[in-house]
Amino acid sequence: QVLSPSFYGANREKISISSQKAFESATKIYNAKSFYWDDESSAVGGITGAGSLVNVSYISDRFNTIFGASLQSYLASFLEPQNWSQIDDYIRKTKKF
Repeated sequence: QVLSPSFYGANREKISISSQKAFESATKIYNAKSFYWDDESSAVGGITGAGSLVNVSYISDRFNTIFGASLQSYLASFLEPQNWSQIDDYIRKTKKF
């Protein structure tokens, strides 16, 4: 649920990053995938640098709006299992708000 816009949608007033920061993170994640070389650590950093779970969901919302794609599906198209472990660890340890 954190990698989807729904958590943000129910908690809009609790985000702590600017729309510019969310845009930059969404763009960083999008640009991490390329035809020749994927930068998985950059994509993971776009998630783990959010500061809270509602901010991750806000980045997901911006990603969906800007690129017309689900953040989770996009990440699934190129991340490796160890990258998912990093994201899961972050989600487990990070505060909701």
